Amino acid sequence: MGKIIGFEVFESDDIVHLASEAHRPVIIGSAWTDVFIWKERVFVGTPQEIWNALEEERDQMLSAVPITGLDLALSVPDQNVAPLLGSAVDFMRNRFGDEKALAWQYGTLARQQVLIGLRRLSLEIGLDPTVLSALSGLELLSRGFNELVVQIPADVTRLFERVGRVEDLHDRTRQIVERLGLVVFDEELLESTVETYSSSDPADETAAQEGDRDVRILVVVAGGRRAFDIARLITLPEWRPTDIGQGRITVDVEEVGQNPPKKFVRGRLDRPSSAEPPGGGYDVVVLLADDEAFMSPRVSSLHEALLSRLDSEWNGISVIAPALPEDVPSRALSDQALLGEFGAFGFNAVIDTSVARSPFWTGNPRRAFDRRIADVIAGSAVLCGMDGPLRRRLKENPLGAPEQLLTFAFGYKNRGELGLASEVTWAHHGHSAAWSARFTAKGFPRGAGTTVDGIVQLRDRRTQFDNFATAVLHDALPVGFADFISEIDVPPKIKRDLAFPDLAAGFKRASEAFKGIAICAEAPSFAALKAAGRQGWAIIRYTDRESIREILMGGSNVGLPFMPRQIRLPPLSRRPENKGLATRGIDPRDVVRLTVADWETWKTRMSSSLRAEMRHYRASLSRPRAAEGREYVLPRRTVQQAAESGDAEARSLLRHVDRRAGRDRHYLLTGKRPADLRVAWSKPARGLSRYILSDGVVPCEFAELNPNEVPAQRFFIIDGDGAVPALLGSRIFAAWARITLTRSMSWMPRFSVGRTFETFPVLPPFLVTRAGVGPVRLTLVDNKRLRTLAEELRSLYHQRSMDSAKNLRLEIDRAILRQLKLAEDASDLAIVELLLQAENAR
Repeated sequence: MGKIIGFEVFESDDIVHLASEAHRPVIIGSAWTDVFIWKERVFVGTPQEIWNALEEERDQMLSAVPITGLDLALSVPDQNVAPLLGSAVDFMRNRFGDEKALAWQYGTLARQQVLIGLRRLSLEIGLDPTVLSALSGLELLSRGFNELVVQIPADVTRLFERVGRVEDLHDRTRQIVERLGLVVFDEELLESTVETYSSSDPADETAAQEGDRDVRILVVVAGGRRAFDIARLITLPEWRPTDIGQGRITVDVEEVGQNPPKKFVRGRLDRPSSAEPPGGGYDVVVLLADDEAFMSPRVSSLHEALLSRLDSEWNGISVIAPALPEDVPSRALSDQALLGEFGAFGFNAVIDTSVARSPFWTGNPRRAFDRRIADVIAGSAVLCGMDGPLRRRLKENPLGAPEQLLTFAFGYKNRGELGLASEVTWAHHGHSAAWSARFTAKGFPRGAGTTVDGIVQLRDRRTQFDNFATAVLHDALPVGFADFISEIDVPPKIKRDLAFPDLAAGFKRASEAFKGIAICAEAPSFAALKAAGRQGWAIIRYTDRESIREILMGGSNVGLPFMPRQIRLPPLSRRPENKGLATRGIDPRDVVRLTVADWETWKTRMSSSLRAEMRHYRASLSRPRAAEGREYVLPRRTVQQAAESGDAEARSLLRHVDRRAGRDRHYLLTGKRPADLRVAWSKPARGLSRYILSDGVVPCEFAELNPNEVPAQRFFIIDGDGAVPALLGSRIFAAWARITLTRSMSWMPRFSVGRTFETFPVLPPFLVTRAGVGPVRLTLVDNKRLRTLAEELRSLYHQRSMDSAKNLRLEIDRAILRQLKLAEDASDLAIVELLLQAENAR
């Protein structure tokens, strides 16, 4: 699909010249030209031209040489390649077996296509050429039949983030993978359902060899919602220190204290047997708790509870792991006096869990925030359990190490100490003043079997947050952009509304848009945002990279008071009337997907009842123009039930699609999201339309569904009249959506059915209603002007006249703001405050 950029002379004694009639002149800038030989016939041209020229013999060619045919089809724009991939995998399986076939499908073919696509994207947007080499660390991991996890190197993600194109990175990746008929498995969803509370290394089930070092860890959860949420995600690290050889690593999780929440941790609750070493055999005990549990005088009682869980002979390492709050720093990490008390009560060190929030995190970049914290805890405990300098250092100071904070990072040789930096302690270029040791580890997530260098430190709490914030700005902004930003003091009138005023740094851009920007370690409250606005300042949390880029690169169109994306919100309640307002699109695993050719083959063979269930699959806001680019879907459970009832054609259809996708014949008997599937297959009430809304895109983007269409899971389904694009496409909903997005540390933000839609206060003249057991709908009542505008907008969306729709939405915004008694130029902060007042008034 590329273009010719140069020529090289190729010298050989074995060159076969084509006949003169096959010659084709090309120049720099010409479309890439190939030679394709089939049955001694020579085809010369672009892949599209060759594909078209092979039309009469194409089926025979694809059957005889499926891998070559797939290679050709992959270079034909918009060509449906999923069926060809199935044939190629079958070819590989028949010759080399299942294992090598799947390794080729994921590790060779799919990885190559993603790599090529992302390199093209990098060149299109003009990224630094270093991204091309950084992409070599791309990994694709199978998560089951037809599903994979894409692990993009952190350095690549950062380069895209610096130019504000990380969403393009993820969208292009998903498009490439889905074109291959595969599903990008969301690892963060998997991690949120992990229920493993006691685990051991599966590679080490055999007895440890002589001289190998076992490490046994006990994590004790002392209460608090955050602590229990994080404890559920604690598993073994994805890496293991080389110093422990083939020794086994085990992690047990238990709870202590009173009044545990309903979601308690199920660990190994049996007491150690008499055959175990003293203290139950644990080398390290970690106390995991929320900040409230660490406030004196409870700390001493918690340590006593730990000792009673062990016994008088126990001589291991005990460390504290603060369950990092979501919106603010941990008091247990930022209060110097409290850190000193921990040592006095007998703890050896405190794990700096806040490094999980740092943009310089060196662990698995695909981890969700809570899973990162769990990884920090497990990794720190393993390092404490090793026979090495860290353990000796901690044991030399039984009342706590002079340097209380324990932290570690990978890639020290390439990144220095920056990977150790966090919101509570600075570490870079010799500023750490910490005790350090090096280690090596294997099995790092960026490549199985890879050995990486690591560094572990015990350090004072020497915040130097201004240095940390400066490094964050340089990382978040394009290269050289931060050079035009200078440091200034944050005004006291702003600091007094911050819960952690010492963890804030001021900056000034070389323009007059703002007097200053305060980068802080907490999600700012409404009081802090308004106080900053009155002083001519903006205030942003350092993790809010999108807002940092918007305000420092957005020019004069950014106004005050500025509302960042990450703010501290009161608890939001789901509104019962909104339940079912938005439904996520269908999970690909719940349906049987058919190409146009499949449908033409099977539609006359299947029963009329199955034919009636057929729907067109809508994978994008715009419909495919070419018929061959379309797909059809049937509910998999319906086809399975027909097959189980004796329908031979249904059974044959399942075998066909499963063989093509490499699935087991018993794949997905129960379904993944049957409730969403039922909604997708239902029809909106008479006189109403069904819209789809792109996930995570603000302002929202819409399209109207035809009655026989069902959308991909990257969309939400919403029924209603013109109120849907009028309200959910307005500034009002955009302001709400920005602050309720479910944010990932490494993947694009997403809307949440519960947090984004079910908490949204729908105010008059808009109304959410439900007719009996039918779907919920959003409608507009008692406002003729808005109704006229909304219906006009609905018509424009139906016609896909997007430019006209954009202009009309501005007029609708003004009308809605007047209806809500807000000024037409009301700030997003004022809009959100009004919505929260409506929430509180319920």
